[in-house]
Amino acid sequence: MKLLLTGDSLIARKEGLKGPRLDYTLKKKNSNIETINTAVPGINSGAFFALISGLVLKIDHCDKLFYYLEQTIWRYIKRFHWSSLSKTWH
Repeated sequence: MKLLLTGDSLIARKEGLKGPRLDYTLKKKNSNIETINTAVPGINSGAFFALISGLVLKIDHCDKLFYYLEQTIWRYIKRFHWSSLSKTWH
């Protein structure tokens, strides 16, 4: 299974590893998981939504999309039109 992980520093943090901790943990639990992590540490909400098309749509294929945004930017989600990101992965 190919997972696309995106969001802020909670998804991107490495915690002393060469790559993101979440990627390492998922692969340790299931070796059949392939992760693509486009999370950006330190990104603010305005920049995240400005870059989300590139963070998500630049990926050719994935089976699942997982995104996590810090609670402080949830108010922006209500104003963001997720339909503008329409893409079908085959």
